[in-house]
Amino acid sequence: MMEHSHSISTAVAELMITKRDQQRCKQSVDEIRAKCSKWGDALTVWDEIFRICHCQTHEPTEEDYKKAEEIIRIGMKLIRGFELSITPKIHGIEAHVAAQMRAIPGGISRLMEYWMEHYHQTGSNLDNKHRHTKDMESLAKARLTIESRETNPQVQREIERVENQHKTGKRKSTLAKKDAETKAKKERLDGILAKDRAGGFGV
Repeated sequence: MMEHSHSISTAVAELMITKRDQQRCKQSVDEIRAKCSKWGDALTVWDEIFRICHCQTHEPTEEDYKKAEEIIRIGMKLIRGFELSITPKIHGIEAHVAAQMRAIPGGISRLMEYWMEHYHQTGSNLDNKHRHTKDMESLAKARLTIESRETNPQVQREIERVENQHKTGKRKSTLAKKDAETKAKKERLDGILAKDRAGGFGV
């Protein structure tokens, strides 16, 4: 949704305009388009915030820290503009992310908890697979055997080798489309930054 926020927000605006009840909806067509466009801006900004948090391609630099601070400030401004609640996670991003990026070698991406979320999913699959096993000792041994096999480096290397043998490269048209989307997204983000610097999002 964040990746395609601009096209989605535009489509939502047109749908709202087409379907609106003029007696109940007090907003004008321009106001509807402006509000949906602002939602698209907010999603674009927060997509960039998460990208910065997850960056693993290089050691974060002072430029990265300053950009993170600016992007987070704009993201928070947009959220408050919609009068949305500031959840503990959102507060954590506003108050601590930039400082933690500076404090932690390699950046905060190394502290992401997705491994835990992933284990919730794989654990649930294993629970379902062995749901008819009544003996707890047998269940524990079966789980340990599977987990040991799946985390064995030699097994992982062999799986990767087989997958690489049958992997086909992305088509040029797919790569060109992805490049065009990345360029368009950067242009939207640059436009949002320029708008904020010009005072377009208020205080």
